[in-house]
Amino acid sequence: MKTTFQALDQFLYAHRAFWQLVPFEHQCLPWEHAYPALCKWLKSISNEELFRIDGERALLYTYLSPFFPDLPTVLQLIENIPQQSNEAPEVPEHFKQHIKGRKWQQIAQLAATLGESEAYLDWCGGKGHLGRLLSWYYENPVTVIERNADLCEQGKGFASKYDLPMRYVCADVLNSCQSHEFTQKHHAVALHACGDLHIRFMQSAALANTDKISLSPCCYHLTVMEKYQPLSIEGRFSKLVLRKHDLKLPLQETMTSGQRIQRLRHQEIEWRLGFDVLQREITGNTQYLPVPSIPKSMLSDTFEAFCLWAAEQKSIQIPEQINFAQYLEQGKQRRQVSARIDLVRHAFRQVLEYWLILDRAMYLTDQGYEAQITQFCAPEVTPRNILIRAQKG
Repeated sequence: MKTTFQALDQFLYAHRAFWQLVPFEHQCLPWEHAYPALCKWLKSISNEELFRIDGERALLYTYLSPFFPDLPTVLQLIENIPQQSNEAPEVPEHFKQHIKGRKWQQIAQLAATLGESEAYLDWCGGKGHLGRLLSWYYENPVTVIERNADLCEQGKGFASKYDLPMRYVCADVLNSCQSHEFTQKHHAVALHACGDLHIRFMQSAALANTDKISLSPCCYHLTVMEKYQPLSIEGRFSKLVLRKHDLKLPLQETMTSGQRIQRLRHQEIEWRLGFDVLQREITGNTQYLPVPSIPKSMLSDTFEAFCLWAAEQKSIQIPEQINFAQYLEQGKQRRQVSARIDLVRHAFRQVLEYWLILDRAMYLTDQGYEAQITQFCAPEVTPRNILIRAQKG
């Protein structure tokens, strides 16, 4: 693991000018003078071709490898992650009611991958869908830890309905220590726990000498820390300085996004960038101005309505008789620039995610565990398909 981590670390650090930037802040390609061949190619491709390349990992790497000759070598280090072939358990149809198809596939395939244990702990388990399947399939007790009291009550109802040995603990794990809930006999599981939540999970499990740990991390940027604090001993030697925006990069994958979601996302980017052009002219500000999250229903309104809302959020007075169509057109042009910057950044997306995963696996190794990295499902089911498995050595 250390050798692979060091290779990824050197690659990411050497190429940080290509991925460690905020596309919205740039009004033109930032590599025009230093890398003219790359910029010439980016300008030559159509929007349709760009989104086609961006939507398929293999295609993305094929097109960008000529500009980054060491990319194929690095990818070989992370592309042979073993995938578990366990068959998902068959359950009665009513058992998976209220669970969307792709989410159910993730839960079922992870449950099959985990195998039987004496007892399980389902971290940030919501209603306990995963824990309920583990308890039903392996006929062993499960403890579910969840902050939302309403979800706990609903989960208790499901468990009672199927007469399953499940216990729910309602707790805010970031503000109260729950290490005592972990025992040595537990197989502690966290499916897509976000940021600080899965870090607290690993720390609590290791502190309790929990026998088995299985973790599928997600949303690395959801942390109170402004800069990423490496977890492993090896990670602390890295020269990389990762901020929250950098930690969002691994999540910029559209494999499971429908066309409508992608279309709305593109529209929102155009509107934000169009408003940014407008606010720069009004205020004289030369920096990109972030706007708060908007309700998706607003995207069915007009660009003008969005600008008026955004201006109110930022206490900006928009003059009368503004040609909003002009700024929307500029927003569309800037999105084309932003999309091309992102296309290059996305070539480093998988490498950065594996760097973060290795940091977590090595942390568990530092705590006396034998750790391995596998895929619990295909990336078409979820791009967050990596599972860190650790057993006390």
